Order: sequence, then C-alpha cells, then structure tokens
Amino acid sequence: MIKKSSIILLTIIFLFVGLNSSLFAKKLKPGKVIKKVVTIPGNKAWTNTGIKVWPQDSITITASGFVFFSNESSGSKVGPNGYAAPDNGDAQEYYKSDYAGDYAYCGDPYEQWRHAALIGEVGSSKFLVGTKRVLKGKNGFLYLGINDCSFTGKYYNTGSFKAIIKVVRGK
Repeated sequence: MIKKSSIILLTIIFLFVGLNSSLFAKKLKPGKVIKKVVTIPGNKAWTNTGIKVWPQDSITITASGFVFFSNESSGSKVGPNGYAAPDNGDAQEYYKSDYAGDYAYCGDPYEQWRHAALIGEVGSSKFLVGTKRVLKGKNGFLYLGINDCSFTGKYYNTGSFKAIIKVVRGK
C-alpha cells in the first residue's frame, strides 16, 4: 500500500522536472539555433542567461543600452563597451582620475577591461563582451555582468544593457 505522502511527493517531483526541463540543459541537435534576449541590470554583478553552451557551439552576443555607474550622474552613462577615455587614452586611468571616490571605494574586478563594460562568464572562463562578441569552445552556463564592484550603496548603478544571444549548436 502506497502512502498518500509518497504519491504527493512523486507528483511534485514529476511536475518540477516536467516544468523545468531546461535546468537539465539537454543537448540539442547540431545546427539548431537558439535566440534569446536578456536584460542585464546595472545594479547586479551577474545575470544567469539560462543558456547552457557546449564547446562546439558558436555563440554571438550583441549588446545595447546604458548603465550609469555613479549615482545616475550624466558623466557616468556608458554603453556596453564601458567608460572610455577621450583621445583613445587609457580608459582605466581616466576613470580613476574622474571618479576617484568611486574607484577608491573598490577597484574593478577586471582592471584589464573598461569600467562598467559588459562582461561574460562560462564556467571559470571570464571574457569581455562589449557591444559584440563571438565565442566558441566554452562549456557551461552563460552569465553576463557588469565590470564594477559597487552596484548599490554610496556609488550605486542604474540602467541596464540588453543582450541578444544567438547560439548555433555545433557537431
């Protein structure tokens, strides 16, 4: 005789698995194309895109939008390429001098890339995305984020980037 609680538990598990099959990231047929639009809030370090990629997949990320990285000040408005220096100077040095308080509060997680630029992560691999990035050879879930360390509090961020992600499944 099966207990009523066992039947309820099995029903819940069945519904969870059935409704959330994407959690198991079943590998799709080669040539299959997945397109997804994801909003990356400026006040959050990382956003899970919900997309699992495999080493043979080709991934194209195209981004737009604006983030204000310092309390909505108009000078801190940046696109996905991050804070740029005039005359193609050193963007990190320019950021450090123009926003000394923000920089002193905490340094960027990845100083080799511009401040507040759109960045990505798959597994332990981190990379600059900017306005467009094409990738291959990655294995894991795709996350997108902002190259900043102060998302809320004294030097809070606002705005968001929008990323259009296209994954072509490889063989």
